Amino acid sequence: MAELPASPASGAAAEGTPTATASNRAADLMPLPGFIQRFADGLYVALPVLETPARFHEFIERVFSSDLRFAGLDYTCMQRLLYDCDSEQLARQVQNFQKAGRQPVLRLAADIVEFPQERQQHYHDVNVSGNGDAAEYRFEPVYVEVETPPAEGQPVADAQDKMVAERVSLSLDEFIAAMWRKGVRFGIDTAAVAEALASSRSDTLTFASKREPKAGSDASVQEVGDTLHRDNTPKLLPDGRVDLFQFQNRFPQVEKHTRLFRKIPLQLGQSGWNIRGNEMPAELPRDLDLSKLAGIGARIERNAEGEFVVADMNGFLQIDKATQSVSISEKIVNHDGVSLRTTGNLTLSGDEYEEHGEVEEHTQVEGKNMTFMANVFGNIVSRGGKILFRKKIATGTVKNTDGAIIVEGGASNATLIAPDGAVTVNQAEGCLIVGKKVTIGVAINCDIYADDLDIESAEACAIGGKRLQIGSTAARNDIETMISLPVPDLSEFERQREDYAKKLADCEQKVQGKTDDIAAITAQPDVKNFSMVSAKLRAGQFTMSREQDASWQKLQDRVAPLLRQLKTLNTELQEARYALETWKLKAEDIARKCDSMAEELRCTVQTVTGETIIRSLKIRPDAPLLQTLPPRELRTRLRDPASDGVVLFDDGEGEFVWEMAGGKGGE
Repeated sequence: MAELPASPASGAAAEGTPTATASNRAADLMPLPGFIQRFADGLYVALPVLETPARFHEFIERVFSSDLRFAGLDYTCMQRLLYDCDSEQLARQVQNFQKAGRQPVLRLAADIVEFPQERQQHYHDVNVSGNGDAAEYRFEPVYVEVETPPAEGQPVADAQDKMVAERVSLSLDEFIAAMWRKGVRFGIDTAAVAEALASSRSDTLTFASKREPKAGSDASVQEVGDTLHRDNTPKLLPDGRVDLFQFQNRFPQVEKHTRLFRKIPLQLGQSGWNIRGNEMPAELPRDLDLSKLAGIGARIERNAEGEFVVADMNGFLQIDKATQSVSISEKIVNHDGVSLRTTGNLTLSGDEYEEHGEVEEHTQVEGKNMTFMANVFGNIVSRGGKILFRKKIATGTVKNTDGAIIVEGGASNATLIAPDGAVTVNQAEGCLIVGKKVTIGVAINCDIYADDLDIESAEACAIGGKRLQIGSTAARNDIETMISLPVPDLSEFERQREDYAKKLADCEQKVQGKTDDIAAITAQPDVKNFSMVSAKLRAGQFTMSREQDASWQKLQDRVAPLLRQLKTLNTELQEARYALETWKLKAEDIARKCDSMAEELRCTVQTVTGETIIRSLKIRPDAPLLQTLPPRELRTRLRDPASDGVVLFDDGEGEFVWEMAGGKGGE
């Protein structure tokens, strides 16, 4: 409701009870309702008594339809009470007056007076356009003929009748009352009317206009804080440098009970009115159901502060653009893909990640338990768990330090490395694949190494591993398939074992020599006596006399060089024992490594349909394992025909079965 005129501010009559004037003409002309109170300066509307605006409308209609009108009418106040308030707004206005320490009454007019028919006739009909959009009135001076009185001193009987035209004074209050009776009940421009009534010119004016409805606002949601915002500024590294290829916070995390959205309630519009006082309702704003925004992991909270979407768990914020809902999950789900332009490289803190968009070339995603629903061309690094590719991986590098790599689609020109896990690929071409266990459907021109390997078909591949099961092998584009079986170089092992045995013998001899020297010194009488007396003195078993103390000092002087020698020998003995243990550990380690390399080795190729070479590949016990070599070096070792070893098979057809156990092998 618009601000209404103020109530009486001062004066005993204004602040006290209503005061009747001597004439009290309004009460004589018509009974006043309880909400109309008379003060010294006029009629007031008592808001606490006015229950509904409808009662005020009835009062105004009764005044204007009874050949009455208001004198000194506050047209703005009347209009607002008629059209711009409801019961709730009236109650709120009363509270505002009371808080301000003012009486909750509004001045309406000075009085109610008669509006005779002869005065009403001075106001002619109006032209109403459209459906009550506007009203026009022909303003012009009004004259009446009046008889001139006889001249001073002239007898009345001698005076001749003489009529003259006299201008009638028109008033704004009368005009408002006359227009009400003619159906114009809203939107009068009182300033323009007052000026036109006072003018001596004739003019047609649009004196009343409708008020268009004022639109409200739809219900909406507002973010609470900055939790929902991604931070796409370049990431600041711990050493102070800036990584331009990585964003600060691509996937916001929230804690349980965090407020995410607040509902902004709809705001009703303001009705419009045509000049006949007919309401033109504003269009009803649209509401929204906040519960539809709360997905999994979120809930609705309603309290005195409003209505909120609140996180119901700790996790990552996910916004579903299709359903316009927000959810919280322990898994990061991204639908936008990964590129240097939109996301930068990703380093994910969660334990699970699901990507529905493409991962572009030259980008990197680092995380754990990752699933890619679209094609991947970038680099993927996992801290463990499973990396799953629903479609294909091409040109990129995939590394999983402690888990599996699964490619349900195809892999081309990619590097797949899981040294302690499994790699499963339906079809691979031009790839480097390393894993503890590798399973491939079709491999073409690939370099592959695994402890356990199962391939249905291999063409032009370089393959190495301990336990190989291959369905078929063939050449492609004049490139043969080469299979390398890592056989430990036992001659090198024997050489190292002999070297370690010699070093162990030397260390044992040195330990024994130092032990014997220490025993010889501790067996001397003076040393034995010194040790016995020292122990008793430390235990406080006796006290020396003066003569005994002199003998004790002489004994100390005699054994001092022996004690220094004994200390040196003990130090040398500890060093010899440490060296002995070190060489023992080295010998045991080389033995375990050789045993591991010499564990059961086998290779089966069911069908050879093209040029295939199968060879043993000698591996030194102290050399790095093949699967730990850099990619380029591993490719060289697997494809180099000059590598040290024995050719076990070289043919374009047939089959091959080979097994080595306990250091023996055969075809």
